[in-house]
Amino acid sequence: MAALENDIMELIEMHNDKPKPIKWTKSADEILNSVKRFCLRVDETLLNELKSQYTNVFLYFHPCRIKHPTIDHPAGIPHC
Repeated sequence: MAALENDIMELIEMHNDKPKPIKWTKSADEILNSVKRFCLRVDETLLNELKSQYTNVFLYFHPCRIKHPTIDHPAGIPHC
């Protein structure tokens, strides 16, 4: 970990020896729209991941997998 910290500090020092100003090539609206698109993709990915996990849990505990004569199937879930 110390080697990584040293490398980072060396990089910062080299940059600071000859700093270059940041030149923005996009407007604030373009940058914000890009951030918005990124956030929507991340949100959609997270939602799909949660749906996948929920589906896996549902299938694991599906009443058809539980072989017990006294367990009724919930409404809307067909018998297997």
